[in-house]
Amino acid sequence: MSSENTIHIGVATREAIRKRTIDIAAGRVKPAPGDPKIWVTSPKVVAQILSEENLDLIHAIKRLNPKSVSSLAEATGRSQGNVSRTLTELGIVELVREDRQARPVVAAEKMQLEVEFF
Repeated sequence: MSSENTIHIGVATREAIRKRTIDIAAGRVKPAPGDPKIWVTSPKVVAQILSEENLDLIHAIKRLNPKSVSSLAEATGRSQGNVSRTLTELGIVELVREDRQARPVVAAEKMQLEVEFF
């Protein structure tokens, strides 16, 4: 599987994430293609993202190919608000605008975790 199908998640201190963001914005750092796109401050956050309930939602998107967030909510028995919030928090699901609706699409086939030790 190619790296285009992989979401890279980085774990670093809040200070390191802030410094990196500022350095990128100032042009001092240019992110490499394989660098993490999502940064969190704790492996616990990654565990929350990958909870059984969230993985079930990701699998449902891939299996059902829902046309909208509301149809995904209906198919999974969850409220639309809960599904919308969860999709936003996951960071690995894109909402593609089609026919005045937002169709959820899983942005990658796999996830890679990078932890920085200071």
